[in-house]
Amino acid sequence: MPQTLISQRFRGFLPVVIDVETGGFDARKDALLEVAAVLVNFDDNNRLTRTHTIHYHIHPFAGANIDPEALKITGIDPFHPLRPAYHEDKAAERFFDEIRAYQKQQECSRSILVGHNATFDLGFINAFAERTGYKRNPFHPFSVLDTVTLGALAYGQTVLARIAKEGGFDYDSQKAHGAKYDAELTGEIETVQKEIYEIVGHEFNIASPKQLQEILFEELKLPHGKKTKTGYSTDTTVLEELSAYHPVPQKILTYREKTKLQSTYVEALPKLCDKNKRLHTNYMQTGTATGRLSSRDPNLQNIPVRNEDGRRIRSAFTALPNTHLISADYSQIELVVLAHLSGDKNMCKAFSEGVDIHRATASLLFSTPPEKVTADERRIAKTINFGIIYGMSAFRLARDLGISRTQAASFIEHYFTQYSSIRRFIDSTISFAETHGYVETIFGRRRKIININSRNRVEKAAAERIAVNTPVQGSAADIVKQAMLDVDAALRKEKNGARLLLQVHDELIFECPSEKSVLDATLALIREKMEGAVKLSVPLRVSIEAGKNWGAFH
Repeated sequence: MPQTLISQRFRGFLPVVIDVETGGFDARKDALLEVAAVLVNFDDNNRLTRTHTIHYHIHPFAGANIDPEALKITGIDPFHPLRPAYHEDKAAERFFDEIRAYQKQQECSRSILVGHNATFDLGFINAFAERTGYKRNPFHPFSVLDTVTLGALAYGQTVLARIAKEGGFDYDSQKAHGAKYDAELTGEIETVQKEIYEIVGHEFNIASPKQLQEILFEELKLPHGKKTKTGYSTDTTVLEELSAYHPVPQKILTYREKTKLQSTYVEALPKLCDKNKRLHTNYMQTGTATGRLSSRDPNLQNIPVRNEDGRRIRSAFTALPNTHLISADYSQIELVVLAHLSGDKNMCKAFSEGVDIHRATASLLFSTPPEKVTADERRIAKTINFGIIYGMSAFRLARDLGISRTQAASFIEHYFTQYSSIRRFIDSTISFAETHGYVETIFGRRRKIININSRNRVEKAAAERIAVNTPVQGSAADIVKQAMLDVDAALRKEKNGARLLLQVHDELIFECPSEKSVLDATLALIREKMEGAVKLSVPLRVSIEAGKNWGAFH
């Protein structure tokens, strides 16, 4: 399917999602304190997706009104000494220039503002351009795409609200959004920001890909990859690689992590709670091609867990009084499915015996007893185990592990020597897709594989990866859904007050009365139903635990 151009879809207009933070409601008299723009494009499936965000803090213009009540809502301190704000003329030049550049790239003649109560934002944007003398304001002077109107038309809603679901988490905003934690996080962000500025020698917009490219590749002269239409990539993978050459890339990664925590979770989630302090999400059955459920408004499948900050966010999700939360997590379900589909004797043996699959793989790769496998050897094995499902190349493995491509290729070859049936499964799955144009999950759900017979090598390789991954990840998704149905039916039959709250890919979260007999019986029932959701040639295993908050698990 040929990729749609923005200019074609919107008749020469570039939709730009805008949000402003202000010192009041009067665009001409009240201060513009912060402005952000999200730029979009069509992906390979012709779905609109975010490309990058432009974001600036702004000093109040001379004589600007600032309503203290507005600051209470935004939480902005316009005169904080560490606030990375630009004067309006400089902010306007950079802000509008970046939008105009992207507008030109997309072959659009004008930008159109997208927002909630969009005329409010447009008023401040127009006043911003007029006040600074910017004569090439890219936005249409009065036309907007207003989500208030669109929401009323599509959903009968005029506010940014979720459709209430039966379940939901109790969210303790004081744990993740309390003044102390918010202040601590803000301080950490400002500290790392200041460190970046000191090393570079001047201030810049860390959130701007364009400015970041200039800093990293022109000023600091760091190595870069292939140049695209939007310049050199500054994504996470690139920054991780560049961290070996200079301290700034790692600090930028830290800055991104902290700001995402603050904006996406600490500040946003408390505002989405209902009157009972419960947080609800919406699930989409068709949000992913593999069949996995996706979560939005808010996305509760993406709450971080791997570090202390992330665990603190999760700890804000608490059980109601006299109840416990239960986490039931399938152990290595995708690799279990791979073992079942391939019938590989070594992998099936490992799962049947209940041993650590990554340690078992490392033992085979490095010809060493399992008990003598080192942490580094297990890490390599884990990377390969999961990488194989997604068609990992020697180049990618070399990059992820920091080894030579020759060594990476040797690891992959040795892997398929030890797990020979997995190689045959991959080859037969690709062959089936080439012949029939689709692949199937173990439940018989089909996915059409576009470009599987393409003469374009890049398209063909991508289609092969999808063909192999879909039966594995898709079957795992099907199993989880079946388990949800089975457990829910069993809990309804028991009528003991336990209920399913949340699905996070391979993990199910429940709420259950704390009474020991009820809790113990529920734990046993959940394990039974999840491990028995489908009969495979290797056993499904579930890790299950109970606690008073989500952060207590794993």
